[in-house]
Amino acid sequence: MILRTKIIILIILIFIKQEIKLFIDLILKHKPKYKDLKSNKNDYKIFSKFSYKKKTKDKILVTSFLGINDYLKYEYLLAVYLSEIEKKNIIILLEENDSISKNFFLTKGLNNFIYFKSKPNFYKRITYQLKSFLLISKFKNIEDFVKFKLDGIPTGKVIYSHVSRFSRVPTFNNINAKFFNAFAIYLHFREEFKNILSKNNIKYFIQSEPQFIPPAIFMGYALKKKIRMISRIGNNKIISVRNINSVNNFNESRWKYDKNFFHIIKKRYKSKAIKIGNKILEDRLKGRNQPDKDIDIEGIKLAKIKNIKFVENYNKKIICKYFRWDASKPIGAIFANDLTDGLFTNKWGIYRDNYTWLKEVLNYASKNDKVNWIVKSHPSDLKNDSKHKTKHLFERNIYPDNIKFLPENWGRKKLHKVVNIIFTNYGSAGYEYPALGIPAVISSESHYYGLNIAYETHTTKELKKIIMISHKIKKLKKKVSNNAKIFIFLENNFTKTKIDLATLDHVYEDTNSDNYWEDYIRNFRKTDIYKSGFLHKDEFYKTFRHQIKKKLKHCINKNYI
Repeated sequence: MILRTKIIILIILIFIKQEIKLFIDLILKHKPKYKDLKSNKNDYKIFSKFSYKKKTKDKILVTSFLGINDYLKYEYLLAVYLSEIEKKNIIILLEENDSISKNFFLTKGLNNFIYFKSKPNFYKRITYQLKSFLLISKFKNIEDFVKFKLDGIPTGKVIYSHVSRFSRVPTFNNINAKFFNAFAIYLHFREEFKNILSKNNIKYFIQSEPQFIPPAIFMGYALKKKIRMISRIGNNKIISVRNINSVNNFNESRWKYDKNFFHIIKKRYKSKAIKIGNKILEDRLKGRNQPDKDIDIEGIKLAKIKNIKFVENYNKKIICKYFRWDASKPIGAIFANDLTDGLFTNKWGIYRDNYTWLKEVLNYASKNDKVNWIVKSHPSDLKNDSKHKTKHLFERNIYPDNIKFLPENWGRKKLHKVVNIIFTNYGSAGYEYPALGIPAVISSESHYYGLNIAYETHTTKELKKIIMISHKIKKLKKKVSNNAKIFIFLENNFTKTKIDLATLDHVYEDTNSDNYWEDYIRNFRKTDIYKSGFLHKDEFYKTFRHQIKKKLKHCINKNYI
């Protein structure tokens, strides 16, 4: 009873805090100001002329949940291409006060907007809070809450992930007061988006941000209506496109490829794939390329961090001396995933979240003293202010001397020459290290799951067992190592295609930057599309059109069509 009273008080306090913020925002609210761009505004509209102009009943909807130019740029480009391919008009979904995104599309000559409200009126806010309390109060524990689905959409996971991400708390053992307030907000967007989807004939929606509130909610209800979701993967000038239309794919990684692609490559391009995959990995280890990264505020934060001079000149002897280890023992590496971002970007996992996975793996590893264990933090820890970073586990817990946290300024270029086995929940290390012949163990449905690349555990019993015999596991056979290289080829070459219209090699934070628009115009005038005045000969157009017409989950590089 005391706990229930405490939660109610916290819910009320959070609600009051939100109301005060709304009141302050209302007082300080100004009308959106659109920057008068120096260049000829008509220049920005050149590419829009390729979109289908005859009025159509069915529409292509472009979402704008992130007011970042580089994010909006790809949504816009995909929309124009798709409009010409499918002969449908473009409409744009905007939050009613989002002047940044609105300005972006207006400068491109697109002005067919559908607006949604970010906040309901006071009466509805109270109503949603009461509905939220009555519904969530029925759950007995956090496990039941995480499994909760509303209208067939994994609502519990959306709320858990959202609260974790924006509070920087990586795990919850009990139902948190913030869940109630987040669910009240969820209910508002649920009604907003259901109403929009019912009133408009949408055949495609373009959205590359699938997480959190509100994007996850819109995605869920659009997929429930079997509307095709088009998402960009990657950035810069080499991207892939994902195409799905089922709510069953809601928590599936955007990088989860059709297994048929993998088998086609093995059958037709095996030697080439192994060679190219190996080269891609070598370049990555030398810092010449990096795995795909999403375009978001967090990526901008990470990019703005001062370059750290990583310690890279080390070997097993140096590490064992540093940690005072017995050099005759094998070394295992435990790779932490991002602890508060993207907690449910796969359909299933043994553990509720990445923090719980990490704690349990460390707990099991502490029972195997025949292996020296290195724990590597995720790069995101560098930008997070949270007190729940990977290294803080070592400050709050006492682990045996054979388990050590690798300092954040130690790089991973030479780590593969030191370790004998690695563990990751679902990260890229789970296929990178096998490509080098080093066994990897995963505990979730990673995007390379089911391809005979990593050891796949499905229960705590299986995970514990493999940790306890880690010192006995041999180097991988060439067949498995080649599978990993083929997957690297699949991810970075087979499903990637060049898009000349993408302008920049980095993410801009200032969405009104003059340089951004100047780069946009300068780049566009170099393209064959601008020079010829036609879209049909463009490399990306051919690839994207083939994907849409064949209803492929991911695009295929034109060289392999």
